[in-house]
Amino acid sequence: MTSKEIILTPRKGRSVWCVLAGLAFLGTIPLAWLIRDYVAAPDEAKFWVCGFRTITSRPCPLCGLTRAFAHVTQGQFDLAFQRNPAWPVAMGIVVLLGASLLVDGLNGTDIFGKIGKKVNPYWWYIIAAALAFGVLRVIFGWH
Repeated sequence: MTSKEIILTPRKGRSVWCVLAGLAFLGTIPLAWLIRDYVAAPDEAKFWVCGFRTITSRPCPLCGLTRAFAHVTQGQFDLAFQRNPAWPVAMGIVVLLGASLLVDGLNGTDIFGKIGKKVNPYWWYIIAAALAFGVLRVIFGWH
Protein backbone atom coordinates (compact mmCIF):
# COMPACT_ATOMS: atom_id res chain seq x y z
CA MET A 1 0.00 0.00 0.00
CA THR A 2 1.44 3.38 -0.98
CA SER A 3 1.39 6.48 1.17
CA LYS A 4 -1.01 8.12 -1.28
CA GLU A 5 -3.53 5.31 -0.79
CA ILE A 6 -3.27 5.64 2.99
CA ILE A 7 -3.96 9.39 2.90
CA LEU A 8 -6.89 9.12 0.50
CA THR A 9 -8.46 6.04 2.11
CA PRO A 10 -10.99 7.07 4.76
CA ARG A 11 -10.70 5.41 8.13
CA LYS A 12 -13.65 3.32 9.26
CA GLY A 13 -16.35 5.57 10.71
CA ARG A 14 -14.39 8.72 9.91
CA SER A 15 -16.55 9.68 6.94
CA VAL A 16 -19.73 9.80 9.03
CA TRP A 17 -17.96 11.85 11.70
CA CYS A 18 -16.59 14.25 9.09
CA VAL A 19 -19.98 14.76 7.46
CA LEU A 20 -21.67 15.37 10.82
CA ALA A 21 -18.91 17.73 12.00
CA GLY A 22 -18.98 19.61 8.69
CA LEU A 23 -22.75 20.01 8.87
CA ALA A 24 -22.44 21.18 12.49
CA PHE A 25 -19.92 23.87 11.53
CA LEU A 26 -21.93 25.00 8.53
CA GLY A 27 -25.15 24.78 10.53
CA THR A 28 -24.02 27.54 12.90
CA ILE A 29 -24.90 30.18 10.32
CA PRO A 30 -28.56 29.21 9.77
CA LEU A 31 -28.84 28.46 13.50
CA ALA A 32 -27.76 32.03 14.27
CA TRP A 33 -30.56 33.24 12.01
CA LEU A 34 -33.09 30.99 13.77
CA ILE A 35 -32.19 32.20 17.28
CA ARG A 36 -31.66 35.84 16.31
CA ASP A 37 -34.56 37.05 18.51
CA TYR A 38 -33.07 35.37 21.59
CA VAL A 39 -29.56 36.77 21.25
CA ALA A 40 -30.27 40.49 21.19
CA ALA A 41 -27.88 43.23 22.27
CA PRO A 42 -25.87 42.31 25.41
CA ASP A 43 -28.02 44.45 27.71
CA GLU A 44 -31.24 43.05 26.22
CA ALA A 45 -30.17 39.40 25.93
CA LYS A 46 -32.59 36.88 27.39
CA PHE A 47 -29.64 34.58 28.13
CA TRP A 48 -25.88 34.49 27.62
CA VAL A 49 -24.35 31.43 26.03
CA CYS A 50 -20.85 32.56 27.00
CA GLY A 51 -19.56 31.09 30.25
CA PHE A 52 -16.79 33.69 30.49
CA ARG A 53 -19.27 36.55 30.20
CA THR A 54 -21.66 34.93 32.68
CA ILE A 55 -18.90 34.75 35.29
CA THR A 56 -17.06 38.03 34.62
CA SER A 57 -19.71 40.23 32.92
CA ARG A 58 -16.99 41.07 30.39
CA PRO A 59 -16.95 40.07 26.72
CA CYS A 60 -14.58 37.34 25.59
CA PRO A 61 -12.99 37.42 22.10
CA LEU A 62 -15.88 35.35 20.76
CA CYS A 63 -18.71 37.27 22.43
CA GLY A 64 -21.06 38.73 19.87
CA LEU A 65 -20.27 36.24 17.11
CA THR A 66 -23.68 34.60 17.27
CA ARG A 67 -25.34 38.00 17.06
CA ALA A 68 -22.95 39.05 14.30
CA PHE A 69 -23.73 35.90 12.29
CA ALA A 70 -27.45 36.59 12.80
CA HIS A 71 -27.03 40.14 11.49
CA VAL A 72 -25.06 38.90 8.48
CA THR A 73 -27.86 36.48 7.55
CA GLN A 74 -30.16 39.51 7.44
CA GLY A 75 -27.70 41.62 5.44
CA GLN A 76 -26.98 43.96 8.37
CA PHE A 77 -23.21 44.05 8.04
CA ASP A 78 -22.78 47.31 9.97
CA LEU A 79 -24.52 45.80 13.00
CA ALA A 80 -22.44 42.63 12.62
CA PHE A 81 -19.24 44.70 12.89
CA GLN A 82 -20.65 46.44 15.98
CA ARG A 83 -21.34 43.10 17.66
CA ASN A 84 -17.91 41.60 16.95
CA PRO A 85 -15.43 43.17 14.53
CA ALA A 86 -13.76 39.79 13.98
CA TRP A 87 -16.88 38.16 12.51
CA PRO A 88 -15.51 37.90 8.93
CA VAL A 89 -12.50 35.93 10.17
CA ALA A 90 -14.67 33.69 12.34
CA MET A 91 -17.19 33.09 9.56
CA GLY A 92 -14.37 32.31 7.14
CA ILE A 93 -12.97 29.75 9.58
CA VAL A 94 -16.40 28.21 10.15
CA VAL A 95 -17.08 27.91 6.41
CA LEU A 96 -13.56 26.64 5.59
CA LEU A 97 -13.54 24.00 8.31
CA GLY A 98 -17.15 22.98 7.71
CA ALA A 99 -16.69 22.65 3.96
CA SER A 100 -13.39 20.77 4.30
CA LEU A 101 -14.87 18.30 6.80
CA LEU A 102 -17.93 17.79 4.60
CA VAL A 103 -15.80 17.18 1.50
CA ASP A 104 -13.53 14.83 3.47
CA GLY A 105 -16.50 12.84 4.69
CA LEU A 106 -18.13 12.58 1.29
CA ASN A 107 -15.01 12.01 -0.82
CA GLY A 108 -12.67 10.29 1.64
CA THR A 109 -10.00 12.97 1.28
CA ASP A 110 -8.01 14.62 4.09
CA ILE A 111 -8.30 18.35 3.38
CA PHE A 112 -9.03 19.03 7.07
CA GLY A 113 -5.78 17.27 8.05
CA LYS A 114 -3.80 19.27 5.50
CA ILE A 115 -5.24 22.52 6.86
CA GLY A 116 -4.27 21.38 10.37
CA LYS A 117 -0.69 20.72 9.28
CA LYS A 118 -0.46 24.21 7.76
CA VAL A 119 -1.93 25.94 10.82
CA ASN A 120 -0.17 23.84 13.50
CA PRO A 121 3.09 25.84 13.56
CA TYR A 122 1.14 29.07 13.99
CA TRP A 123 -1.42 28.15 16.66
CA TRP A 124 0.41 30.14 19.36
CA TYR A 125 0.15 33.25 17.19
CA ILE A 126 -3.54 32.60 16.63
CA ILE A 127 -4.16 32.21 20.36
CA ALA A 128 -2.07 35.33 21.13
CA ALA A 129 -4.04 37.34 18.55
CA ALA A 130 -7.36 36.16 20.00
CA LEU A 131 -6.22 37.06 23.53
CA ALA A 132 -4.98 40.48 22.40
CA PHE A 133 -8.30 41.10 20.68
CA GLY A 134 -10.12 40.08 23.87
CA VAL A 135 -8.04 42.47 25.98
CA LEU A 136 -8.71 45.30 23.52
CA ARG A 137 -12.45 44.53 23.63
CA VAL A 138 -12.45 44.82 27.42
CA ILE A 139 -10.35 48.01 27.42
CA PHE A 140 -12.34 49.81 24.71
CA GLY A 141 -15.73 48.31 25.60
CA TRP A 142 -16.39 46.81 22.18
CA HIS A 143 -19.57 44.73 22.29
